[in-house]
Amino acid sequence: MIQDVLQVGLVLMLTYSFQTAIGFGGGLLAMPILVTLGYSVPVAVEMNVAAALLQSVVSAYSMREDIPWRLVSLPAFLRVAGLFLGVAFLYHIQTLDRETLRQGVGFAVLGMTLLQMMLRPTPSESVSLHWTILAGLCSGFSLGAVGMGGPFLVLWVLAHNWSSMKTRGTLFACYIPGTIAGVIMGPLVFGQEVFYALCVTVLAGPIILAGIPLGMWLGKLIPKPLLKKIAYATLIFVSAKAIFGF
Repeated sequence: MIQDVLQVGLVLMLTYSFQTAIGFGGGLLAMPILVTLGYSVPVAVEMNVAAALLQSVVSAYSMREDIPWRLVSLPAFLRVAGLFLGVAFLYHIQTLDRETLRQGVGFAVLGMTLLQMMLRPTPSESVSLHWTILAGLCSGFSLGAVGMGGPFLVLWVLAHNWSSMKTRGTLFACYIPGTIAGVIMGPLVFGQEVFYALCVTVLAGPIILAGIPLGMWLGKLIPKPLLKKIAYATLIFVSAKAIFGF
């Protein structure tokens, strides 16, 4: 277990430093790495969701004054509804061989990353209810299915004319209900193996949380546009590695 704690803690600390800095990217980075290291998809999802919960709670608390809490409620709880659909999907595909699952995760990462790079919504004061509902449900589904629920919410918050702090704080607040549900559902649906993954992630908590100040430091040191380019390049490389196995 000690090796798992150190290995998982280091991976999640580094990947969630990206998420702290720019508001997303932790799951997109962590999932292919964890699967490549040999963890099953349900196990990797549980580790990732538990780490996301730790990071989101701490980060949202630190940005609590910038978060529009009433606006957050709808996409946050729709995300929980989508999560149930994603977990059901994951339950049915887990019988596939590890190589196929690894490639599937890689394609999911690549698709979500390219979607964010190509769709650059023009910021406005408000967005349509339909877009809010779609973002919440799709975010929950992708969280439950492949442990990466951020991209759709990122597109949603970027459609608003908000400050950087408000954008990141809103994302972290939206993440919390879905990640709580995901952490609970994983062991109930997939059993002992996933419960072990939860225990490993909890023990690795202090290591993971060390990525928060690291991410804040990176966010201040590197200009935001450059940091996003670095994140996108890293995501494409990691997804290609998961797909082609090089």
